[in-house]
Amino acid sequence: MRDLKAHFGSNVSEGVSEVIGNLVIASTIILITIISTSVAMNFMEIQAAQAEFEGIKDSMLILADIIEEVGSRVYSSGYVKFNCRYGRVDFLKDDTHIEVFLNSSKIVDVYTSSLRYTCGVRFSVSEEYVRGEGSGIFMDEFSHLVTVKLASTSGFPSIILRGGCVRVVDKGELYLRSRGFNVTVYELVLVRVKVGLTVGSDSINVKAYGKGVTLNTLFIEKPSSIELFIDGLKVDCKSITAPAVLNVAIVEVEISTV
Repeated sequence: MRDLKAHFGSNVSEGVSEVIGNLVIASTIILITIISTSVAMNFMEIQAAQAEFEGIKDSMLILADIIEEVGSRVYSSGYVKFNCRYGRVDFLKDDTHIEVFLNSSKIVDVYTSSLRYTCGVRFSVSEEYVRGEGSGIFMDEFSHLVTVKLASTSGFPSIILRGGCVRVVDKGELYLRSRGFNVTVYELVLVRVKVGLTVGSDSINVKAYGKGVTLNTLFIEKPSSIELFIDGLKVDCKSITAPAVLNVAIVEVEISTV
């Protein structure tokens, strides 16, 4: 009798152990499957977010080109479509203060706006300018006045379109009859971006509209320096010869949604 009980007791113990073992294996497989699925979905989401990021970057570059183009042709316009699923586009109204001084005299004092896309999925991005070289005074007539920068906003990848550059170009010499001598003609240009009506989210069309140009002409009798300040900080300084005529052009472009 004891041998019988021992026999059945041994079989029961082995059966229970086998069931528990199978449950552990099944649970492990389910857990691995769940983790694998989660990792795969997260990887796919990051890939999709990165693809959107690249698409938005291309749209920002196109919009920057349009802003400079319509700025040179008053009342002209153009627009770019932004498809946003993993991020959002923010219109940063008057977020940058630009001041330009000529020999300590302020000749430009304006606020300009920016456009920023922020992705809602975290992934690494190199902080660099993909258009332009940052804020500064550039003496090249082909230099960009609107920059596009890849950055990080609170740990999330972002793309920022900004107008914080000044272009100063030597346009050659001009004889002034009133003065009786030749002068060098310089042209100082900057783009002031303004924000109009903005509505909608996800997929939006951003329009750039050339509103006009404000022109001011200055006569310079002695060698001078032009200084650029961004948000109160001096970022660049360039010298110009004299006598000279300096034409200061502020190009106004409005961005809005359509």
